[in-house]
Amino acid sequence: MPNLPKTWKTIALYSDAEGKYVPAPGARISLTRAALSDDLQTREMSISGRKVMQVRVK
Repeated sequence: MPNLPKTWKTIALYSDAEGKYVPAPGARISLTRAALSDDLQTREMSISGRKVMQVRVK
């Protein structure tokens, strides 16, 4: 198990063309793992007009 982030880290960017979140460059945690893990907290937000998904340890 890699080191889990204690601060919010971006793991995915929303792609308007695909209509879904795609992995962010350099993301160490997959969207699937973030969604299924009880240890991680996720949030969706907008940064500079771009929708992103972020994760951190609960």
